[in-house]
Amino acid sequence: MKKLLSLVLCGALLMISIPLSVASQEVTTFSDLDDDDPSYEAITWMQENNIVEGYDDGTFQSLNKINRAEFMKIVVESITDDATGSNCFPDVTDEWFAKYICYGQEIGLVDGYDDGTFQPANEINFAEAGKIIANALNLELNTIETSDPWYRQYVEPIAELSAIPTSISDLDKSIARGEMSEVIWRIQEEQNELESLQYKELEGELIPVESCAELKELFLDEPPEYYYWDYAEEELTADDAVEASSEPESSGSDDYSETNVQVSGVDEADTVKNDGQYIYMIGSSSTIRIVEAYPSENMQEVAVIDFDNDEGYFSPSEIYVDDDQLVVIGSRTNYSDFDYYGAFEDIYLPYYHESRTAAFVYDIEDRSDPTLVRELEFDGDYNDSRKIDDTLYLILNKFDLSYYYYDFELEDLNVEEVLPRFYDSATDQEDYMVDCTDLKYIPRERELNYLITVAVPLDDNDGDIDKEVLIG
Repeated sequence: MKKLLSLVLCGALLMISIPLSVASQEVTTFSDLDDDDPSYEAITWMQENNIVEGYDDGTFQSLNKINRAEFMKIVVESITDDATGSNCFPDVTDEWFAKYICYGQEIGLVDGYDDGTFQPANEINFAEAGKIIANALNLELNTIETSDPWYRQYVEPIAELSAIPTSISDLDKSIARGEMSEVIWRIQEEQNELESLQYKELEGELIPVESCAELKELFLDEPPEYYYWDYAEEELTADDAVEASSEPESSGSDDYSETNVQVSGVDEADTVKNDGQYIYMIGSSSTIRIVEAYPSENMQEVAVIDFDNDEGYFSPSEIYVDDDQLVVIGSRTNYSDFDYYGAFEDIYLPYYHESRTAAFVYDIEDRSDPTLVRELEFDGDYNDSRKIDDTLYLILNKFDLSYYYYDFELEDLNVEEVLPRFYDSATDQEDYMVDCTDLKYIPRERELNYLITVAVPLDDNDGDIDKEVLIG
């Protein structure tokens, strides 16, 4: 006699020795189930609906795994009382579990591995369970290409129902009892507002943001810390200056030390550079100093580049030198146009765009008179850089998402304000690095932090800059 199809997968959460109970009974809390368990609500729902009873000792043990034979016994017993069959796989002959596995094969719930075996002792993973869930609950399967993996048509419909908890790290992960409860509860109760993984994330693919509305949703899901701004008590001040200094090296024209690079042809930044005649170094008080070091009897400082100005504090971190070109990279704190970033009259968002990485490109054909040919600023903290041929690559991280506001509902946020920005002296404009739909997720990451990569052409002072921004 067939039982309710909705209980097909639910039975998998029970131990073999515990029969599925559909009779009315008093519900008691599992002794090991705390309300901080990620699947607490799902497990409670399963228990209240008499789908699970737990272990004899009164526990649920949500982290316990289920093997394939146990899973099939419970599933098939939830469908029929008359399961029969044997010898349907080389490793499934006449054992206690044979009739359940063979019956499941007959009705299309399972079909085994590529080598023809079923491997009943294996723990069941999410891809395998996904196929059984989709078939048992009559989900509409997606159309797939011949190049797609077999499980895509089953897992995608579950993902579209927002039923894949973020604890499922990958498709090969063995499923725990709590996770299985979570999947079934989400599908049966249509809990599609919960955070769920997408199929592409499980496959390790980068996920594009579909719209600014989706980006705003992400931002509202994980709101940053907030602070109240009070003009009567607070006053904006710049950070204290940080000084860096280096001593020049002595070198000859044909025998001088260069930056040690890890990969041939890939230059790395340093605080001191030497071209055999001149030494370039980060000096004190946010300066770059150029010293003519050869011949040694004529050693003299020929130029000082000073970054102290009213537009914002700049602290140089590293430099590149290539023939007649000098590139200076460092941190810039902008505090000039404080009131102009706000999306609303009483909202001030300058702190989000205040911490930046700057790159200054100089023509140093005349070492005594360096000429600035391009200035760039990017939201985010400097992480690393490389120079390959005539292209400079920057890696930046943007973490500071704090806001200062008055009476402000976060839902009213202009989402474009959380997009990273950059300034380019070639156009003398401030602009967004990317649009909302150019953003991509790092799989399984939900933190609204940005990993930013930038490619700057050094052979064209007006050339376009390539930018890519990832979330997470």
